[in-house]
Amino acid sequence: MSDVTINFKDLGGSILKQMQNIQKQMTFAQMKALNEVAFKSRTNVISAYNSRFRSRNKTFPKTVRVDKATKEHLSATVSFPHDFFKLNDVGGEKRSGSGKSLAVPTSVGHGGNWESGQISTSRTPKGSVKKSMRPAELLRYHNTHPKKKKNNVANSHAFILDGKKGRFVARRKKENRKIMEFLYFLPKMGNVPARWDFEKIVEATSKRHLEKEFNRVLKWALEHPK
Repeated sequence: MSDVTINFKDLGGSILKQMQNIQKQMTFAQMKALNEVAFKSRTNVISAYNSRFRSRNKTFPKTVRVDKATKEHLSATVSFPHDFFKLNDVGGEKRSGSGKSLAVPTSVGHGGNWESGQISTSRTPKGSVKKSMRPAELLRYHNTHPKKKKNNVANSHAFILDGKKGRFVARRKKENRKIMEFLYFLPKMGNVPARWDFEKIVEATSKRHLEKEFNRVLKWALEHPK
């Protein structure tokens, strides 16, 4: 009786090479899937920003950054470099500094009517408030002439108005001093709602697409080995 044993002993090198090739394609698929989902997350984050905020500066949300994954570092990061905007993501209280107030552009027009305020028409093409209409600049005359009566000056200068509804930066309309223009509301504290959900959007996009994207890229990579 003759026995012939068949095994993979003599094919060890070939099997190892095949396993290495598969591992190489898996690493490639992981990297591509991570980057694809990271940029998809970025797109969703920007879309949410544009739908939830009234922003004249269209370049601002595009500063959302993606640090791409590599074969050596299988992790992609989506980040927003402006720390001051984090409050709009998580929500919370924004407080003024000691002895100061927040300056909130008001939508109150002249005469107490709720219409577009002066600040909405005093912005640069990028959306920032023009220097001449910022609180410090508006109150420059008021701060340097504390004893000057508001009605006895040639030009209509802004001043701080203490009213029943709070403090405002206001000024009398040049054409008619009886009409008051409200420019800024000056609260000590303001509640900022969570409106952006930056982190939740990225996490939801990853959960929905990462596995599917990995399987798609891996299938293609195995069919097109290099």
